[in-house]
Amino acid sequence: MLIFAYYFPPLGVSGVQRVTKLVKFLPRSGWNCSVITPNPLHYYAFDATLLNNIPPESRVIRTPSLCPQRLARILLEFKARLSGRPYSPPKFITPAKRGFLTLLKNFIIPDEKLGWLPFAVRAGLEEVSTGHYKAIMTTSPPESIHLIGLILSKVTGIPWLADFRDEWATRATRKDQPSPTKWANRRLEALVLSSADAVTTVSPKMTADFSARHPEKPRERFVTITNGFDPEVLPWKPKENGNEKMVLTHVGNFVGLHSAKIFLQELSRMKEKDHKLGEKLTVRFLGMMRSEDVDLAESFGIGDVVEFCGYLPHRDALQALLESDALLLLISEEVERSRILLKTFEYLWARRPILAIGPMTEGMRLLQRLGIARIVSSSEGFRVQSELRHLIENFRSGNLQSQVPHLELKPYSWPELTKRMAELLDSVIKS
Repeated sequence: MLIFAYYFPPLGVSGVQRVTKLVKFLPRSGWNCSVITPNPLHYYAFDATLLNNIPPESRVIRTPSLCPQRLARILLEFKARLSGRPYSPPKFITPAKRGFLTLLKNFIIPDEKLGWLPFAVRAGLEEVSTGHYKAIMTTSPPESIHLIGLILSKVTGIPWLADFRDEWATRATRKDQPSPTKWANRRLEALVLSSADAVTTVSPKMTADFSARHPEKPRERFVTITNGFDPEVLPWKPKENGNEKMVLTHVGNFVGLHSAKIFLQELSRMKEKDHKLGEKLTVRFLGMMRSEDVDLAESFGIGDVVEFCGYLPHRDALQALLESDALLLLISEEVERSRILLKTFEYLWARRPILAIGPMTEGMRLLQRLGIARIVSSSEGFRVQSELRHLIENFRSGNLQSQVPHLELKPYSWPELTKRMAELLDSVIKS
């Protein structure tokens, strides 16, 4: 069995997707899983349906936590009971909340989730004492999770796999941290990577970056296992004609440094040149938005072009991809170049033309290699507009879907990816 420590509220963000899919498919390769996670938190996006991925034989052990999001949830649930209304997550990402979390990350090392560590370690030791577990796995962010894996492995002697969905010390969100905080994170990263029996990351460049920074560890112990898509959630089907105007859909939450401002500006400039743009195009944003971006759309006068649909359960979001004529991918210029966003693989699964705007990340290179996306730098505003016009013209002529090449996507499916993870776990316990 595998004991999995993860910060696992019922969310729809990418970290939950990775964990629930591994827990869902690993038993098919001989690895039953138990998950240690905190009690529900105050978060911006909830999708309890993702818990349906957890097989009945897998245990989910929930523990207390002293992290700010857990304490906020307790207070807000109490306030909701007093008012007679049920608790609900926030509808927008506000500047005040982002500023508060940034403050915490600047001064709590390695992150603000550190308050969960003693509870998770205690639960892990109790589970391991049953004698049923052969391996420990932790996945970040938050990076404090790996300290839990480090302690459990050192105390019990059980092999430990550290999984990284993002960079640690070099992550873009840490660039403005105080020097002592950066130094401490570099030291903790080195400790974790040198202690783990194996390290997995979600992109080849991230694997290479970690290996280069930590040459003391054998290179073969750094392995790339990307994110992917689950073919069992929803059957794929080709696009059916029926939309009177082209539907361009973006799926994802705008958090941290991520904003839709540049794209909205270009959309407003198109609208200035073409007052009938709203009759030709609908741009849908599925996910949590910055309150500033919603206000911008109103001030730009593009309310007839843009729809903010809010956060949707995962299956509904996939259905929306299939109902779209084309897909929009916006990536912040600040993002690490090693990133491949999880939604990239679900965009591929949908097999719709993609307009990708942003820097040349690993994810952009993958889309470019497969020939399914038209890639534009966010600094090339004139090209953003011309590519949008190109998509609209092809939609109106009925040629849009013919631009999608044949794709061999099996290597990016979660069943295949999980087989590779199971093979790595097998090799770790043998060595």
